[in-house]
Amino acid sequence: MDSALALNYDHMIDQRRGMLKLSLGDSVGYCSGIQTSALLTHGVLHDRYMRECTRKDSVQFEQSGLDPARFPKVPKVLRTWFRADGRTEHRLIGHDGTMIVGISTLPGDTVFIYSGVMPTFPGGEDSLFTYLAGQMRKDRSSYNAYVVAQFVVEVDGSISNIRTLSVDLGSFCKITKRIISEMPAWEPGRYKGDPVRVRYGLPLRWRSR
Repeated sequence: MDSALALNYDHMIDQRRGMLKLSLGDSVGYCSGIQTSALLTHGVLHDRYMRECTRKDSVQFEQSGLDPARFPKVPKVLRTWFRADGRTEHRLIGHDGTMIVGISTLPGDTVFIYSGVMPTFPGGEDSLFTYLAGQMRKDRSSYNAYVVAQFVVEVDGSISNIRTLSVDLGSFCKITKRIISEMPAWEPGRYKGDPVRVRYGLPLRWRSR
């Protein structure tokens, strides 16, 4: 099963593996198995994933466990815990209801999901779209494919931790990872004026020609 995934990503295989893990009492393996399909296909599986594989709560800053010396003390922190990988996302909400900063934490690792000043591609958003369109034109196909890429823009602007979510052909995941990995260095995101690691997401769609 793992060799099949390595050769050609098949979200149905992940679903079946997830259900097998559930039958063995491995809820973490189940959540990891169905994660991609659940997040990209809104339906029964998505609802089940959100219900069984995530937990949400809202607490005051003092109850959040965050360091007040690093992050602003705010009236409310929205937390989401993900069973699939043990990750916790914290969204710090100000008095006006807007998000001041968002971070995602794993043991020994913190990455921002919103830093106030977000990372930017050289030349801005228009240049990013031009770059992506030019790279995607090199990979023509008669198929429709939709891939969501997640990656981290490091403090020096380099790209790391590229991850793809797709219910389409595995080849497009490989193409997406190549396109993202070959991007020039970004202007890093900043928090309180200092460069920080920021997780970024990009949707890419190939259409039939």
